[in-house]
Amino acid sequence: MKRTIALLLILMALAASFAWLNLNHGRGYYQSSCEVNLNYSDSTEGDQYHFYGNLVFDFETNRTGQLYLSGSARSADQDYIFSRYVNFSYLNENNNRYRMAINKVNKIGHDSAPDEVAQKIYRVIGLVGGVYVYMERHRDGYILLGNMVSPVMTCVILP
Repeated sequence: MKRTIALLLILMALAASFAWLNLNHGRGYYQSSCEVNLNYSDSTEGDQYHFYGNLVFDFETNRTGQLYLSGSARSADQDYIFSRYVNFSYLNENNNRYRMAINKVNKIGHDSAPDEVAQKIYRVIGLVGGVYVYMERHRDGYILLGNMVSPVMTCVILP
């Protein structure tokens, strides 16, 4: 009888722990696709860098996502075409502060951007470099993505 009660208490504790993990740690993860048109210029590293393109994020509640990145970039007086799928993971560290990491990059046939040029745009959108990304979903149909000091992108949620 004592073993049965002990076993039931252990099972109840496990069920309560599982429920707590799902309720608390499932918050802040999105099941949304959204689209951004991004026009970004930078000259802080000594050469002019310009990216103009379209980003489509697909966030999953399992803490992963995909990004379709298409557009063009100019760096070191060279023009490049971007066309790639990026698989990433994202971790909600606190409230709306996330850490993102690239899992895999698939270039599509006509992509001509070398990795060092791609790293610059990945850094801007928070996929590399240990930078926190602040994300907040708004009821008006968009996800605001930014860094510590300012918004960077307004990602319009797709129907």
